[in-house]
Amino acid sequence: MTQQTIHGDDVTFDGKISYILYFTLFPEQETEQRMGKLRQEVKAAYPDVLFEDDASPIFQDFKTVQEFLHGGGLPFDCWRALLCDAPVRMEKAAVHRLQVLFTAFPEINIGKLTFNLQFQDATTSQMVYLHHCNGNGAKILFSNGTALSVKEMYDQILMQLRFYGKHGQLAHLIELNRFGSLEDIAVIMAQEKKRMYGIISGDEGWNHIPEHLAAQRIQPDWSSRDFVEFITFGSNFLLLNLIDSPAARRYRDNQTRFGGSYYGGMNPYFALNPAVAGVNHGIIYAVELVMAIKTIAHRILEFQASFQKSRTGNFRTDIRRTKDYRRELISTLNRVENIDMTELGELEKVILTSQQITPIIDKIKYLLELLESELDLMYQTRTNTIVNILTVLGLLLTVGGTVIAWIDVFGL
Repeated sequence: MTQQTIHGDDVTFDGKISYILYFTLFPEQETEQRMGKLRQEVKAAYPDVLFEDDASPIFQDFKTVQEFLHGGGLPFDCWRALLCDAPVRMEKAAVHRLQVLFTAFPEINIGKLTFNLQFQDATTSQMVYLHHCNGNGAKILFSNGTALSVKEMYDQILMQLRFYGKHGQLAHLIELNRFGSLEDIAVIMAQEKKRMYGIISGDEGWNHIPEHLAAQRIQPDWSSRDFVEFITFGSNFLLLNLIDSPAARRYRDNQTRFGGSYYGGMNPYFALNPAVAGVNHGIIYAVELVMAIKTIAHRILEFQASFQKSRTGNFRTDIRRTKDYRRELISTLNRVENIDMTELGELEKVILTSQQITPIIDKIKYLLELLESELDLMYQTRTNTIVNILTVLGLLLTVGGTVIAWIDVFGL
């Protein structure tokens, strides 16, 4: 069959796209027991796995960025495992390598799976197609003959590691390192709004939407350098990071001169071109912080529905469950409200807004207020019940005493 030419495919891209899934690792009753053995379970299921302390260029890039931007530690403690780093291909997209990473956030019982595809000379229509690959069943072909879709790999990992997998949240993170022959962010933002809208949304009709609609959808959200732009659209994140542009080269030259003059050389952070989308400039850390919060919030809201339906009628059980639920609500609120609003915090605020976290948190605050009232009512009801029982017992004792006194005085 003759290959058809698709309008707009005269522009090609280099970069990476990550399909990211966040989920609850274990049911509540299994969390403490299984979390401590999780590393061993990952190693048993994937003997070739690499952890962060193993020699890997991928984890070295993570370490370099984290130390530069988050020297004091991440808001949520985590550890990472590289399950796969292999050459791959696809029949309909110019991809050449796949990384599969698992991240565990032990203190919040959240897991994250990242399927990161690197591409080169991908057309616009291929970029849209790649966006669909999280759910369209498209096969990724490995050199050993295995062919698996992202969904099949995700299901396989959940089954092998016996993860709970509930409360799932999906994100796409795309990093473009080359945008055709354009090397100026300002020009791209002025001339290519429709194309960027198609890439970030996966809308194959991108070139048929009104210009003003594309302009509304593609609003610059955050930038720290003149060769970098970060845009959000729902749970889709697009990083323009033109690492080989004249602006980027000038920036690295300046860092080389400055670092050489004052610190004995340029910090390796400024020369990075990581394999995984969003590691550069710390985008991945901001996204995972907010998406982890979103996953916890949705877990709480889903639990609220089942919580109301599962009253046991047993005061001790209901009070314990209510207190546990209250504790998680408070913990979630504290984590959100204690985010350090540094420059990178501004990036996190952008993503918090894009994910509509504030309305969700407001709902959790409202649930907390209701829960506090409910706890007071439960204790009050319990107290009233005890008082009523004591009152009845008192009456019975009074009546009994009267009867005994009557018998003593008058006999039977």
